[in-house]
Amino acid sequence: MSKSPKHWTKAFFGCQCKSDMVDNDICEAFNFSIMEGRYQKYNHNASRNQVRLMTRIVEK
Repeated sequence: MSKSPKHWTKAFFGCQCKSDMVDNDICEAFNFSIMEGRYQKYNHNASRNQVRLMTRIVEK
């Protein structure tokens, strides 16, 4: 890596961080991943998202 993790990882940010862009990007990525299920019934949407997230965790 060309840059040290302290420059891009929130775990290495100081307590006086001026921006929450890392959190915002994570939230936006999650919201994008569940977008297609927002227009379906709740039970189907919840189970579909649960399977998708569990699969993603296992793959990593």
